Amino acid sequence: MIRIPPPRGLRFGRFFIGAALLLWLSLEDNAVLTPTLLGAAAVAFVIVERAWRVWSARELSPASLLIRATLNGLWFGVMSAAASAALMFFKNAWHAHAVWDYPPGLVVEMLFRIPVWGIAGLLVGGGIATLILASQKRG
Repeated sequence: MIRIPPPRGLRFGRFFIGAALLLWLSLEDNAVLTPTLLGAAAVAFVIVERAWRVWSARELSPASLLIRATLNGLWFGVMSAAASAALMFFKNAWHAHAVWDYPPGLVVEMLFRIPVWGIAGLLVGGGIATLILASQKRG
């Protein structure tokens, strides 16, 4: 059985993500990398916090860990793309320029990437679970 250790720095995660979001909203920036990283960081924080609260009280079997980590990876990939598109749309609405920082086609293209990002997250979650299982002592 495997017990999940608590992640470090979980207390300050909300503060740093919120501060980065407020800083980004105040800038006249139209780079795609920034909302993508902010969306992925926010989703990763939510998933890690939720997973730790649910899993820390239990001992997981290797099969359960593999399934849960893989599904959380899928959830991370899907929600990262959706959160990035939502941040782009929110910044457009917040600034209310005649010419948008992120054109509607770009936001829609980000939503079209949800299946690919979901598959990538699924594979990353499975890889992380495999690394955790491989690092456990046998015996």
